[in-house]
Amino acid sequence: MTTATADSTASNQPGNGGATAGLPGEVQGRIAAFFERQFAERMRTHPADRAAESPKPLPDWAIIGAAKSATTSLCATLQAMPGVAPVAIKESDYFASERMHALGQAWYASLWEGGAARGESCGEASTAYTRRPMHEGAAERLAASNPDCRVVYLVREP
Repeated sequence: MTTATADSTASNQPGNGGATAGLPGEVQGRIAAFFERQFAERMRTHPADRAAESPKPLPDWAIIGAAKSATTSLCATLQAMPGVAPVAIKESDYFASERMHALGQAWYASLWEGGAARGESCGEASTAYTRRPMHEGAAERLAASNPDCRVVYLVREP
């Protein structure tokens, strides 16, 4: 078993706010490797070279909230409506971390495969946007992207 060095720990990963700083180095290394795989998969699935600039600020709407509060169901219901573009990744986490946000607006727009260009409503659902302090700055990045974005915050009773 290898132990992660300080340079490769999850606490040094952009966007996680040092959430793993108190964990042993080996655990931090495993967490960092997990997030590296997630990031690589998203880049492979939606390469930036496929992206095109969006003619409008995105998203038009965002569904955020607690885990298991029906964000997936509401997102699927809205995306089944006429005039609403389906998003390729339900939880892109684009606004959750600086690392994902650094992929740029063109990459983000590519998640709707031209829906914005067709004038369709584009939105997404992500519970990560409410996980503070782990994903500090998500609300600010979302507001900067589209100040007119409609946000639906779902809660549930345990």
